[in-house]
Amino acid sequence: MCRLVCLIAMFCFAACRVEGHYVPFDSPPDSPPEITASWLKHVHGSGREGVSAAALTADGGLLIAGLFEQTIDLGNGPLTANGVALYIAKFAINGQLAWTKIWNSPHFSDLPREYWSGKLRPLPDGDFVLAGDFTRSWTLGSTTLQATGGEDVFVARFSSDGELIWARSGGSAVADGIYDVSVDPEGNVAVCGFTYGSGAFFGGPTLTGSSVWLARITGAGDYSWSRAMPEASFLNQCGVALMPNGDVVYAGPFVGTITVGGAPLTSQSERNIYLVRYGAAAGEHRWSDAKGSNGILGFGDVEASGSSIVLVGSFRGRAWFGGPFLTAQASDAFLAKFDAENGSHQFSLSMGGPAEDGADRVAVRADGQLTVLGSFGETANFGGTQLSTSAGEVFAVDLDGPTGTVSAARSLSTPVISDLATSTKSLVVAGYFTSPITELTQKLTPDGVADGFVLIFKR
Repeated sequence: MCRLVCLIAMFCFAACRVEGHYVPFDSPPDSPPEITASWLKHVHGSGREGVSAAALTADGGLLIAGLFEQTIDLGNGPLTANGVALYIAKFAINGQLAWTKIWNSPHFSDLPREYWSGKLRPLPDGDFVLAGDFTRSWTLGSTTLQATGGEDVFVARFSSDGELIWARSGGSAVADGIYDVSVDPEGNVAVCGFTYGSGAFFGGPTLTGSSVWLARITGAGDYSWSRAMPEASFLNQCGVALMPNGDVVYAGPFVGTITVGGAPLTSQSERNIYLVRYGAAAGEHRWSDAKGSNGILGFGDVEASGSSIVLVGSFRGRAWFGGPFLTAQASDAFLAKFDAENGSHQFSLSMGGPAEDGADRVAVRADGQLTVLGSFGETANFGGTQLSTSAGEVFAVDLDGPTGTVSAARSLSTPVISDLATSTKSLVVAGYFTSPITELTQKLTPDGVADGFVLIFKR
């Protein structure tokens, strides 16, 4: 899964203090839908830190997570890292701090603090899942995770108050990482990533060959199944989504010919996107297809939406997903929706303009509506709404789930966005910045090389 880059600057981080600024939002009931900035938090200090992951919880709260060095103050006084530490914090949606947790590891110093690969996923009962990478060894409470090689990966489940329930790790003797994580209402976890060697993940058998990989873990933390995609034709990127019945949807870019369990898939151009559905119990192949025809430039994200699957990314020239051909002016963003039962096309659309544009993230809200984030340059068209920028910015677009009709679009003058979370009424973006930014009439200036931020929008 891609990190959203707003094309402004790259950064690093900082004794961190979090400051909040809240502006009430009250849209007239008959007004057109808008995405309006509501609340900005600044995470800053004297070391290096960022906000790598964000999630909206079932009770209306906000979770954030990341790495920091030296000290961090999230609202309840300074917390000190022994080397580098992981922090998790929960806030009420109005910015009031509920709790914070930190876990120290001197070996986190091998990882980038400001753009760590962590992912947060909330569960309906208030628990949440955190996944990411670590090096050498790391102790979470009474559980110690031991890396096999350079960087290994972990998945951990925490209670609603931040207490560890279980943690599992895996990896090879070389380097490994996580691209995407998905959870279902039962707490089952699907995760995909990369490895540069042969390794075992989360208690499963050894997967051989340098490849991308896919694994499923039960809500109790037990290994379910895993798959390696060892062919060189698999490119180092992937996305994963769990269906309501626990089946796993897996997608990513490829070139040439690949095998994912059914008949071989062959790209019709430089790259296509594979889209696969595996069974929940044993990872049995249900169906697979190559998507995008001859125009795919980049894979962005995949999500499950009821009985459908949604793909986003970027393309150049012409791309075909099963409906009418899409045509790009330069490189445009695409969104394509498919029937989850067989992968058949439901609708597809493009968004963009004369510069380089692309979609990086898609999220499905509880009401079935879609939110897409990506980057654009110059002027871009989003369902009739024109957005303009002089330096390149991030866009946020809300679309109707059944039809793809754009209901709202806006540009975000933020720097690097690491994560997205959305609900019916709120949109959260989080990341880090290295030069001053202004939002809600509040100017944020990094104390060190880079600071973190969380920005909440209301609809």
